[in-house]
Amino acid sequence: MKSWFTKTKEEQKLEDQLNLLNSIVMDMENGKIGMKDMEKKIIENEAKITQNTIDLSSNAQFKDSFLKDFMMEMRNIAGRLANANGAPEPEQVRVQIV
Repeated sequence: MKSWFTKTKEEQKLEDQLNLLNSIVMDMENGKIGMKDMEKKIIENEAKITQNTIDLSSNAQFKDSFLKDFMMEMRNIAGRLANANGAPEPEQVRVQIV
């Protein structure tokens, strides 16, 4: 994800989490790892992937741009995972940010 503003530490952590998840899915898509290995890597990295929550209420710039990009990326990853499992793409992916 590209951004035109300076990210806070929390925003950078969130982007790092997304990048980690994306790299695991890409490894599976590129044949470097199988589905079971991908699941294992996600479980091993679950703490890193889900570790932080952020408060969006005070940063309208973040809310308007970064969150929109983040949600689109999460939907993209979820769709790729669904396709890898032979399921149709999800209509909606819910991401909770507190």
